[in-house]
Amino acid sequence: MVLVNKKPSRTEYILSILIATAVLSLCITASSSIIPDNKVIIVANKGVLDVAPENTMAAFKMAVELGANGIMVDLRRTKDKRLVLMHDEEIDRTTDGMGRVDMMLYDELRLYDAGSWRGDEFKGERVPLLSDVLMFCKLNGLKLILDVKHFGIERQLIALIKEYDMIAHVYFWGILRNIRELEPSLSIYNLLFVKANEIERDTVEFAHAERNHVCIKMLNSDNREVVKKGISKKADVIITNFPQLIMDIFHADNPCEVILPGPSAYVEGQMLNTNLEDEVEMVDLSLNGTGDKGEMLYVRDELSSLFRIIQSKEVNEDDARMAALAISGAMEKSVVPLLTELLTHKKAKVRRNAAWALGLRMDTDGINPLLKMLEDDDEMVRRESILGIKRILTVNMPGEKRQEQIIDALLTVLRNDKVPEVRYDAARTIGDFRNIETVGPLIKVLQNDPDWRVKSACAGSLGQVGNENAVKSLKTLLITDHSLEAAWARKRAAWALTDIGAPSVNSLVEALRDNEENVRQRAHWALINIGKPSVQALVGRLKDTNKDMRIMSASTLGWINDEYAINALKWSLKDRVPGVRMAAIWALGRIGNANVIEPLRKLRKDKNFRVRMRVTESISRINDRVEALAAAEAATADDADN
Repeated sequence: MVLVNKKPSRTEYILSILIATAVLSLCITASSSIIPDNKVIIVANKGVLDVAPENTMAAFKMAVELGANGIMVDLRRTKDKRLVLMHDEEIDRTTDGMGRVDMMLYDELRLYDAGSWRGDEFKGERVPLLSDVLMFCKLNGLKLILDVKHFGIERQLIALIKEYDMIAHVYFWGILRNIRELEPSLSIYNLLFVKANEIERDTVEFAHAERNHVCIKMLNSDNREVVKKGISKKADVIITNFPQLIMDIFHADNPCEVILPGPSAYVEGQMLNTNLEDEVEMVDLSLNGTGDKGEMLYVRDELSSLFRIIQSKEVNEDDARMAALAISGAMEKSVVPLLTELLTHKKAKVRRNAAWALGLRMDTDGINPLLKMLEDDDEMVRRESILGIKRILTVNMPGEKRQEQIIDALLTVLRNDKVPEVRYDAARTIGDFRNIETVGPLIKVLQNDPDWRVKSACAGSLGQVGNENAVKSLKTLLITDHSLEAAWARKRAAWALTDIGAPSVNSLVEALRDNEENVRQRAHWALINIGKPSVQALVGRLKDTNKDMRIMSASTLGWINDEYAINALKWSLKDRVPGVRMAAIWALGRIGNANVIEPLRKLRKDKNFRVRMRVTESISRINDRVEALAAAEAATADDADN
């Protein structure tokens, strides 16, 4: 809106803000509201991204433990119409598999590990079904934002949400059409995005009067003060990548209880939507016992039938894939030689399915045949062979000599293959060996490969190896090239430095003074996740000549929550810069005990109003903590007396 020679009225000003914001549709029943009175909805985007693998149940559990009362997830549909959580069109970035979600059966997708790329503690995480997430949200009283990335699923989506009685607790976002026409009982509300530093109470009141809800989206910001302003101005929803930061504002120090749903019915059930259910079931049943000679002949006949299906020209791709899956689970010793023979088949599709089945068997006897396929003319066969080796390694790591042979073969692929996706698979597999000899080659590829996906995989593998020789190159990746396509590789570099730990601290501390906010933020959270080894270096930076360094150091120390920093932070209370004093006050509020209250009280007469407010907040927080500890000790003493 442009006004000439006229000062805009308050209503016009508010309207201009609302019109300029993005609009998100929220479907709720006409008789209920998704926004509880006087309570902001803290929505964790995909979980806790800085710590856990995105869009997984582990990430959601962690978010709820931090106190988040909503989650936002990405939704796609598989080839057999299962609604699953996945951000990208392909599963390559966040699982140990490859391929498009919409071209893959759920029975295949559920086989892949969606967690181990973020750490061994997440090994075995699977791609969740929407039904799993709906049940999780229902059990834990969460709101859910669905970022829908697949066309034409409105009817299926509404039916599933209604089945779980969650229609009053779900926001719809993304590429949805005609939701209201499909479900007349729904009323459409607009969730209006307002910039966090522009929100005003009048804006919120005006939006509410128009039956709209106000949302602050802070996906890449961890500015505590801006978030506090949004909360104080009565924003309805805040979406964040850092639920741990927002819950700190509410002084939620103790983990919240989480209720987990039972196993997915789909995971426990039989394979569906193929013509192979009978064959699969027969082979599986034969594995329940050794059986007599007749039974074994029957099993071999069924296996022969499955092998014929893989090679048949008349069988569709899905049935051939499911036949390969069934073969991979058979206990017959002849399976590996038969699959190895199929690796020489003239049809690339047959070779690919054979390589996939060998990997799924997780038998070290399959490694040599798969290594020979790394020079296959078909790139999909090469990829499937590398990922097959990767799956075998997760269960059966071979001896040292065999490891060296596999590493050499993978490094050759990484250096020489012309297809970036193949190099990417080689890079992400090499890290599983955690072999120090791979550090040099990985660094060289990290520096020289033109593809950012390959760089990201090299960074991840260097983090797995955990050798300090990689620190310099990883820091360089973290702080250089600000292009959008480099963003993921730079995140992986920060996480890799976190995995390396103490040797990374000085480099990460120096990154706190970088000119780019995203670099400072990534370094900040990396140091927090490293924890205690970071403290001494950060304490030293509290006297740095750069004020931003002093602020970031004090803030990071507060999150690490180590009492060693208390004395240094008390000195920072005298800093000439209000921002440094505020960071130190907040940090002491998190770390300190009753002994720091008196130094904090001296700042109650500070010239800066925000400093005085922060003092009041921190003293209150310390007093609450001291009282809680005293009550706990008293309760323990009473129990002992009884």
